[in-house]
Amino acid sequence: MEEVGEEMLAWQCENCPKKGWQDLSPYTHKILRLRQLQQAGYPFEANDLELEEWMDLGRANECLETQG
Repeated sequence: MEEVGEEMLAWQCENCPKKGWQDLSPYTHKILRLRQLQQAGYPFEANDLELEEWMDLGRANECLETQG
């Protein structure tokens, strides 16, 4: 922390390549599974998810689509 500062250290830890699937929260696992279903054509209805879940699913789609 003394070398790079608290902000840079937090960024490095967050983006560590050693961080794996098992390190994600159960909620993040849920959103990624929902994304898989959505990508496969699962017919979600408007009220199948809470607003926050729809927002997070959209955010996940944005992040994963711009990543590659």
